[in-house]
Amino acid sequence: MKEDIDLMTSTLRLSSTNEVCTVDNYAIAGSRIINHNRSPNALLHISIRFLLQTTQEQIEQFHRRVQKYAKERPRIWQHVVNLRQNKFDIQVGWIEYILRVQHMKSWQDKTLILTDKTELVKFCQDEANRMGIIYLGSHP
Repeated sequence: MKEDIDLMTSTLRLSSTNEVCTVDNYAIAGSRIINHNRSPNALLHISIRFLLQTTQEQIEQFHRRVQKYAKERPRIWQHVVNLRQNKFDIQVGWIEYILRVQHMKSWQDKTLILTDKTELVKFCQDEANRMGIIYLGSHP
């Protein structure tokens, strides 16, 4: 997070380790700068891989169960944006979907958001197992 700024430099503090550094403003002028405090409702992307044999009906049922999970946790999840096919690998035998979910908090609460994401990924794994879908995991 930004701690101080003047004409030539910015002083930044890494919130996770409390480290402080000074950066030349010129060095970051062309960079993407994000104000996490002004970015409400973090949008998360979770990559999920299933076997190619997974049917569209199974995917739709899985999607409905994830939506129900989010709806039952209104203080955590704003909503499930979508579950869309992203890519597949015929030789290896998987199909990848991207699950996009909107959190109630801003990215300023990153630790909380990542904890909630971990719980959602665990739910996805457990739910796929209950449905008999071969879940090949989530990928960064």
